[in-house]
Amino acid sequence: MIGQFNDSYFPSIDGVVTCVYNYTRYLNQDHTPCTLYVPGFPRQPNTEPFPVVQFRSVGLPMYGNFRLGMPYWDRAYRKQVDATSFRLVHCHSPFMAAGEAFRIRRRQNVPVVGTFHTKFYDDFLTYTHSHALARWGTRYVIDRFNQMDSVWTVNEATVETLRQYGYKKDIIVVHNGTEFTMPEDIPAARARAEAACGIRPDSVMFLFVGQHILQKRIMMIAQAMELLRPRYGGCKLFMVGDGAARKDLEKWIQAHGLEDTVILMGRIQDREILSSLYLRANAFVFPSVYDNAPVVVREACAMGCPPIVAAGSNAAQGVEDGVNGFLCGGDAASLAAQMERIIQDPAGAARVGERARQTLAVTWESVVDAVYEHYQRIIFDYQRRYG
Repeated sequence: MIGQFNDSYFPSIDGVVTCVYNYTRYLNQDHTPCTLYVPGFPRQPNTEPFPVVQFRSVGLPMYGNFRLGMPYWDRAYRKQVDATSFRLVHCHSPFMAAGEAFRIRRRQNVPVVGTFHTKFYDDFLTYTHSHALARWGTRYVIDRFNQMDSVWTVNEATVETLRQYGYKKDIIVVHNGTEFTMPEDIPAARARAEAACGIRPDSVMFLFVGQHILQKRIMMIAQAMELLRPRYGGCKLFMVGDGAARKDLEKWIQAHGLEDTVILMGRIQDREILSSLYLRANAFVFPSVYDNAPVVVREACAMGCPPIVAAGSNAAQGVEDGVNGFLCGGDAASLAAQMERIIQDPAGAARVGERARQTLAVTWESVVDAVYEHYQRIIFDYQRRYG
């Protein structure tokens, strides 16, 4: 049995949740039994085609749907997990998930794998407004990773981030994937998206999907649309997701009279509708320098939607400007210039999107094939060293 541990799960939606879902799904489908362990959410049914064990948790209203897991105080969970014979445990967070992974290692003498998904220093700084506290928190995170038997991250650029944080041991790169594929009936999928958005077939449509937090430069995206409006009033931006900064974003949109230009769609859990939005959009706007290897960029590329990402960011790894995506600078004017480039040449943008599909989209199934090969080697090496 392989155990996947994370500190969040549906209805929260982010790249890490998508990753653990697909790891567990395809390990069970193609390779080996695997169970996912996550904080429980009230009235959230388990409809997954694989085992999910939820443990006691408490809500944190200031963080939306995020819940604080309390596995130590959940007797039923402890009884179940302690009766399970693991071969390896994989934690996708250095906090509660890592604590449970270390506890299982002590009891069963099995290896712990940990994936570095997130720029923790940025998160700590955002929530504490203190560089000293952010540095302290980052040292805690690296201490946790130093205790793991194998540390992974999501692309080569993020290896450098982990090194800057102070991690000095070996790192394995395992890229994120996507389950999206082009539909057989493309016109019908496009029409479905147009109906959901209330736009015409000839309308220019930009798309953002992700948490509505300031770290993702959501205000910069809205500001770029304000710059475009005088010349291109008919183009629209649809923003999918939710988050702590959504209310501030709504207020800014209303204050600048952009309600008909920047449309907040909220969370969309229907994957078919979401894939149709990617397919219909002229470009996927994601100038974040916070994200490491955003799954949403992979999803957009899989649907032939060219990404606009920030030059030099971890998210931009593999993107060549004008070839399989577009690179912007760190301000709204630079982003607006790239969006204008797409407005003026939609056929050229479509060709860039097709190249993105060919070069940047990787299926989760193939990713998990590689994951399982890594697991086998890690288990073998651990047993050879520690019996």
